Amino acid sequence: LWGDSLYRLSTTGDPAVRTAALEALSKLGHVKLNTAFEAALGAENERLRTTAFRMLARRSDPESEDLALRFTLNHLESEPPSREMSHLLGRTKDTRAVPLLLKQLDAGNGNVSELIRLLAEFGGLEVRPALEAAYPKLDRPAKVQTLAALSRMQSP
Repeated sequence: LWGDSLYRLSTTGDPAVRTAALEALSKLGHVKLNTAFEAALGAENERLRTTAFRMLARRSDPESEDLALRFTLNHLESEPPSREMSHLLGRTKDTRAVPLLLKQLDAGNGNVSELIRLLAEFGGLEVRPALEAAYPKLDRPAKVQTLAALSRMQSP
């Protein structure tokens, strides 16, 4: 009975109300839940987008995971991953993120150690040259992490 009303509230209007409605809808479930998430991810309000992504990234159904990954990949085009995005990428190990993570590493954006960890975790041997090239520019903690990753890859 409440589902349709919550859906309407989650897709239009005040961002705070949309956030609360989306949280309730997420707990109750709805046929158009992913449509509501998609609308929130496309909203202008950053808090609404961030909250929607957090909720979506915790879900493990294929549709939610796909939507969260698409949002993450789009985000990685211009910005480093957030903590929630890093967690999602670590869980899904989606290799489509590898070139985008390499781009962020090359630009020196974000938490370099986290980028190296993600690349080493699911980037495969294709990231080895990029890690070797980045090594001289890194600070000590990132160098240690890079050496450990390169060692696991059996890099000379």
